[in-house]
Amino acid sequence: MVYCNPLMPEVLEGPHPIYKQLRDEIPAYYVEEFDVEEFDR
Repeated sequence: MVYCNPLMPEVLEGPHPIYKQLRDEIPAYYVEEFDVEEFDR
């Protein structure tokens, strides 16, 4: 499973590889830390 906190340094530095992995593996997920659901297209 992919974990993505949009404020992690590796995401801020280059989000495209992580977002591609999210789209491919889990297009919708819950970020408990921020109490938010994220949907990637």
